[in-house]
Amino acid sequence: MPVKHFLSALFVFILGFSSVHAQVLNPAKWTIESSVSEAKTGDELTLIFRTTIDNNWYLYSSEFSCEDGPIKTSFTFQADKSYQLVGGIVAINPIDKHDKIFECDVKIFKGKGEFRQKIKVLSSPLKISGSYEYQVCTELTGQCVPGEGEFLFDKIKVSGSKSQSSKSQVPNPKSSSIEATKDSCSIEPEANNSQSVTSNQQPIHGPQLDPALVQQDVKGKSLWGFFLLAFFAGLAALLTPCVFPMIPMTVSFFYRPRK
Repeated sequence: MPVKHFLSALFVFILGFSSVHAQVLNPAKWTIESSVSEAKTGDELTLIFRTTIDNNWYLYSSEFSCEDGPIKTSFTFQADKSYQLVGGIVAINPIDKHDKIFECDVKIFKGKGEFRQKIKVLSSPLKISGSYEYQVCTELTGQCVPGEGEFLFDKIKVSGSKSQSSKSQVPNPKSSSIEATKDSCSIEPEANNSQSVTSNQQPIHGPQLDPALVQQDVKGKSLWGFFLLAFFAGLAALLTPCVFPMIPMTVSFFYRPRK
């Protein structure tokens, strides 16, 4: 077989493989809104996070006590001097469910889900940003898909002078991650460096990057070197025992001899 035919078949194979993996499932679509469009310094308002979930899928809530189970929905707020969190995220009417996979009781949303967070306005301009993560699963095959996204509230008009709040009320410079609790409306997070509140008011322990692993800053560097390295690494992977035997089969499928 001519080399150019082999390269053409290889290109078609790689293109088809990449297109299959490019189809990322997104069973949950999120929208955000505020309870008011205008506020005064010192006022409290509610941030509303809504999600629409595809049929036969469900989204895990955040206030259930199964710690070694699925990924709970959580929200991380970037601290800013213009606002202060009041309590924690509240899940609105989740459904009770016994999860057979993780063998624990959880709370989920089907069809639609809603979470709310109260904040106190401290100054203008008001800018509230952050991110969220969640997990959705399907009832048909048991497949689960993690997801994440970012949010930004910067259209709320604020009037009045800067709120006179004590130092203990000013959000700390680091972002604070707060998970919803069943009665989180009555929980006031204490001012500490990097606040994190759960249903039992214990800090959330997650993976941390070892500073020793950060050797150099890659900002400003070209991606061409990485692209070439990834390309040739992919070609080298074709020589592995699991992939190499498939090449003749793939080539023969696209280029069958004419009778």
